[in-house]
Amino acid sequence: MTKGLWETFGEIPLLLRIACAASFFLGVFQVIAIILPSASPQIGGASLTNPVLMLVMGVAHIALGWGIFARKKLVMPFLAILPLFQYGVLYLDMGLPDKDAIYTNLGMSFGWLLFFGLYFLSSSVRRYFDFGAGKYA
Repeated sequence: MTKGLWETFGEIPLLLRIACAASFFLGVFQVIAIILPSASPQIGGASLTNPVLMLVMGVAHIALGWGIFARKKLVMPFLAILPLFQYGVLYLDMGLPDKDAIYTNLGMSFGWLLFFGLYFLSSSVRRYFDFGAGKYA
């Protein structure tokens, strides 16, 4: 007998469950924002305006959420570098901000990278991405 959607979602480690749901719904909002710009998610008060970049960002977030749910190992490094990708797409659309904003965003991105890098390396959460591994945490 196959597991239901909610039962499978409940088996995801808590932090990854939050990342899965947040990323998926953020991607859905970003795709909806192509038609309804007021739904566009914002980074530091700025939102994407280019429909192609909105679609790229939306699809990337939906793929990340699906990847966590489907136990795809490639998600681990992508999740760790996600802020760099997000800021890169935002800067591509809006242009470069001042140096202080870039340094702040790079610092936050490095903190995110360090946190998720340590999270994936030091915990048993990696076993979640191995099918049939049983209980991972």
